[in-house]
Amino acid sequence: MKRRGTLMGIAAILCWSLMIGLLRATMDAFGSQLGGALTYTLGAAMLFLVNRPTPLRRLSKRFLLASGALFVSYEVLLALAVGLAASPAQTLEVSMLNYLWPTFTVLLWALLNGRRRGRALLRVLPGALVATAGVGLSVGGQQLLEQGAPFAELFMNPLPYALAAAGALLWGLYNTVTPKVSDGGNAIAYFFVAVAASLWAAFFAQGAPMPRSIAPSDLIPLVATAAAIAAGYALWGRAIVEGDLRVLSIASYATPVLSTVATTVILAAAPGPVFWAGAALVAVGSLASWMGSRKER
Repeated sequence: MKRRGTLMGIAAILCWSLMIGLLRATMDAFGSQLGGALTYTLGAAMLFLVNRPTPLRRLSKRFLLASGALFVSYEVLLALAVGLAASPAQTLEVSMLNYLWPTFTVLLWALLNGRRRGRALLRVLPGALVATAGVGLSVGGQQLLEQGAPFAELFMNPLPYALAAAGALLWGLYNTVTPKVSDGGNAIAYFFVAVAASLWAAFFAQGAPMPRSIAPSDLIPLVATAAAIAAGYALWGRAIVEGDLRVLSIASYATPVLSTVATTVILAAAPGPVFWAGAALVAVGSLASWMGSRKER
């Protein structure tokens, strides 16, 4: 049972690693707002089928409002960040900023650790600095070597980077708040409906027309993205109940590297060695922060 649950968790991590690249491919086919709205609409439908949520009457209002607001805000910001990235290379850089969320999670845990706040912060801060340096290397290192001007792409198109960073912070807050207010409830499918509604509102507010026809080939990334997201959440829900949480926690910190590999293949991008080094530092720094938090607990 535990081995099967652990394998489910690893499969969930692999599904989530595909998300950024597939989401960008869907947005390239349908446009950023419409592609995101279609993805989360289909993903919500799939989640209701494979990972049925807890009935609303059994969920606390505090959980629905607090965790729901953080979840929806994160997913909307991430979708907008991916959609606003000007190139596959920027999409990769935005994804690195997104993967600061494990670092933000342990930093927030340390800051909220009561009387032991100072000692907890000292244990997780070195890993947080390594992860942050990794993001800086991924976003600006290659440009520094080639052009002598780090972060040139960021300054030319800062909005997706800002959205991704804000989203990572919100997801860290979600991970900190939700265990305290959820009482074991599962509302992911409901949250996905709210994300889809928000993206549909953004699409209609933009005034863009609905496409008159859809090429069958465009449906492939759409269905694949929705399926990857839904399968990831469904598998992870089973894994945290049946699997080895220590193994899964460590494996989850490989996500920045796995996501970079998947996005590179899906978008036919070609990041340089400096970017890969930055991605590795993000993973190592996040893992080091988590290990520091484990010692304090």
